Amino acid sequence: MVSPLLQGEKDYHTWARKMKQTLLSKNMWGVIDGTLCPSFQEDPVNGLWQRCNKKVLGWILYSTIEPIRQTIMSFGSASEVWKNLHDRFSQSDITKIFHLQEQIFQAKQGSLSLQQYFIMFMMLWEDMESLRPAIMKCQCLTPCTCDAIRTSKIYRDQDCVFLFLMGLNERFAHLIHRILNLNPLPPIHEVVLFLSQNQQSATDGVSSVSESFVSNADQSNRSATGRGNGGRGNNHCTHCHKSNLHHLHNASSVNTDRGPMFQTTVPVTVVGFTQEQFQALMNLLHQASERSRPPSLCDFHSSSSSYHTAAEPSL
Repeated sequence: MVSPLLQGEKDYHTWARKMKQTLLSKNMWGVIDGTLCPSFQEDPVNGLWQRCNKKVLGWILYSTIEPIRQTIMSFGSASEVWKNLHDRFSQSDITKIFHLQEQIFQAKQGSLSLQQYFIMFMMLWEDMESLRPAIMKCQCLTPCTCDAIRTSKIYRDQDCVFLFLMGLNERFAHLIHRILNLNPLPPIHEVVLFLSQNQQSATDGVSSVSESFVSNADQSNRSATGRGNGGRGNNHCTHCHKSNLHHLHNASSVNTDRGPMFQTTVPVTVVGFTQEQFQALMNLLHQASERSRPPSLCDFHSSSSSYHTAAEPSL
């Protein structure tokens, strides 16, 4: 009926919750809580109740491990077995509640997937609910008609969502912000559905922008280089492995005394110039740049020194 089998105190509350849900789905929970018990022995319902009781008793027996099963074989009713198991394995509820709350508040996604983290969190949350339900049913003869119970349930559901979101990884931050701006706050299952549908954007949001930027920059570089080469396509250098440029890899082409812009390997574009013609053109450009350069403090000091030297009378 229920798996895994009841092992003892450690997993009793999880097992009891599963077993109760199974019995409710089969309309057999009344055998446990006494609502299906016949009023007297000659009641016509007694025969039907006996069959239901034996069926539920067998389900409980074979949902426990062998050592536990041997201790409850002598009971005649399913309700007695249920009470016996509860009394034996639910004595340390306060300690369990303490540890469950500690685990819930410290739960983190870490290396788990979104679904794995959700399952882990809800198992802890359901165990807490089975030990100490936050929303109690009204036991008064005249049921309460105010919204206090409904409001308390809303607050409890919000706490569940808050604690779940707190444990998510940092990459979900912008999605968490969107969820918290919703009014009313959706229940936990809708939150997980929203995160599942949008978790790809949480992973690819930054990388897609970076890839787009790099792609656009690379396209711009190729366009600019293509215009410099007259649009004749890519030319690959076998020495430096660069594209779109013909490099003159010669020590004589490196001018180390002409400023920073001339201290690198000179790119030579194929426009019909020979090496000597190109070098002469570069020398002319350098001379033109030197003439157009504004005077510096060093130049003023050098010219002043020359003036004073010339003005001194010779002895």
